[in-house]
Amino acid sequence: MKIKLKYNIKNKYWFFRFNEYFICGILVFISLSISSSEVDETFGLFIRPKSCVIEEKKQHCEVTIEVQWKLDGNRDVCLYIDNQVRELACWQQRSSIIENFSIDVETNVKFYLKDKVTNEIIYSAPFSLYLKLAKYRKKRRNPWSFY
Repeated sequence: MKIKLKYNIKNKYWFFRFNEYFICGILVFISLSISSSEVDETFGLFIRPKSCVIEEKKQHCEVTIEVQWKLDGNRDVCLYIDNQVRELACWQQRSSIIENFSIDVETNVKFYLKDKVTNEIIYSAPFSLYLKLAKYRKKRRNPWSFY
């Protein structure tokens, strides 16, 4: 007994198309996984947390912040807060750093990363204070209405 198989040309081409799409999909997946594993090369000054919530006006905010900065080359730099004359910290011939600092502020401040030799501001980052909203507020309109 002989079994004849009918080959349809369309089915044959469909199989080759499926292989092309499958290989393209695998290549896209591999390229995405490689690009996501690359190191972040962002330069700048970064502060975490960026803000502090206080209960009432004129209150101090004591918080420990993480300061991270990255430069394109080694330099002598210092970290300043805008309302202080003295530097918070200085580093010699460094291109990046991650360090923790305890600060006590009562207004919005800005952090500056300055070149120690030229006193040029390289990067800056803000730190904001926010006032916590009152739990109970007076309603703006009466609960009754004529309509």
